[in-house]
Amino acid sequence: MNDTRKEYETAILERYFPKRYVFASIKNQSVLQVGIKSQSAKVYQLCVVLPGDYPNAMPSVYIVFPKALKDCNGKSIKAFSHEFHTLECNKEKVEVCHFLPSNWNPQKSLYLVIMKVKIWIESYEGHLSTGKPISAFLKT
Repeated sequence: MNDTRKEYETAILERYFPKRYVFASIKNQSVLQVGIKSQSAKVYQLCVVLPGDYPNAMPSVYIVFPKALKDCNGKSIKAFSHEFHTLECNKEKVEVCHFLPSNWNPQKSLYLVIMKVKIWIESYEGHLSTGKPISAFLKT
């Protein structure tokens, strides 16, 4: 991400997520780490992995805290699930599908990506309380 784009992204993040985000490098990858609180006051940590040619390429987003998210039956969330809007999942993280790659464009901001994942989190909590799949709460 070039400096101009980073300034743009930082200005938006500072307005909506002050003191709850940090740009970092993990294993030679640029990432944005963000703390999110759900409507039920549960805390989640996101790790947004920024590809080298961001914003032209879409970032990947992982929920890294709490670890090992479970479904309403106490089982691990399924990987590559349309029902759950997930991609990669393991005991360390859940990758959330936030945009279809064909819908990504460089005008989309990290703020918008984070808000899509926040909607996923609210849908996940709805799943936990009702047993309905996450897809029941999200428009595709």
